[in-house]
Amino acid sequence: SSCPLRSCARKLSMPHSKRRHSVPAACALCCLVLGAADFLTTRWGLTSTGTAPLLGGPVSWRLSQWSQNTDVIQGGSSTANLRGSTDNANNGADFFGSLEASEVGAGWAGVTLKTAGLPQPITDFKALSLFVEKGDGRQYSVSLRALGSMGSFKFRFKADKPGVYEMPFKSFEPILRGRPAPQPAPALNMARVESITIEIESGQGNEKGPFELSLLAMEGILGKIEKDKGPPPRETRWVCRGCDTMNNVELKTCMRCGANREVERVEVVEKARAEARTKKWSCPGCGGQNFPAVGECQKCGGLRPL
Repeated sequence: SSCPLRSCARKLSMPHSKRRHSVPAACALCCLVLGAADFLTTRWGLTSTGTAPLLGGPVSWRLSQWSQNTDVIQGGSSTANLRGSTDNANNGADFFGSLEASEVGAGWAGVTLKTAGLPQPITDFKALSLFVEKGDGRQYSVSLRALGSMGSFKFRFKADKPGVYEMPFKSFEPILRGRPAPQPAPALNMARVESITIEIESGQGNEKGPFELSLLAMEGILGKIEKDKGPPPRETRWVCRGCDTMNNVELKTCMRCGANREVERVEVVEKARAEARTKKWSCPGCGGQNFPAVGECQKCGGLRPL
């Protein structure tokens, strides 16, 4: 019998433990896509109970709410559209159009949706999962734009096979005017994200001409974005082997005794310690003894003599 793809699409949101036995054996394509989802569950520890449908599958793609976002504003002629899948049974969508070079030499074509149209706030999620039914081998991207921002945050992927493409928000790259944003770039603030864009660009291994990406659904992976903890304390400080002083990682010599950061030989360490004890300067005002790196007396505040 023919594959009831509509039924399989609804099963994208089913608990992981039920997916294997609920997908019809005749549906080879859905098995492939859902098998990729199972792989992600094993590889990254994700579970379908921690996801929510956003577009496609059991919910609508909201096709009438998407708008074109192309290089036409810069003199280009690229086009982009999002339509319901030609196979109406799977509740999918086709992103298609033509990528052309603009007068400035780069072309892009995309479609944009306001996040207010999603069935659940995007702040509830830490990542997106895009279910691709068929790709054309080109590189595409999903972009997030914040309210009032000139830049965006972008996640690129190569659609060379059917499967599930996981997109953690912490892996989205800050972009400004089509290029990586200068560092330090602002962090992605999900509370201010107002739109999501599916896009293709020239200069990313993509030749000009027609493109088409067939999509089954987009899900959100529930959770909070993990903040970068930064390097552990031992990587931001180093201890001088000459006088045991803790120094900032940027310093090459000890702020107290002047010993080189890389000193390792015992005799050099002992010499540095001896010099540290003799290099203190005496305050002319109160007679207090101060370390060589200090410019003011630690006792009375008097300036170090020249």
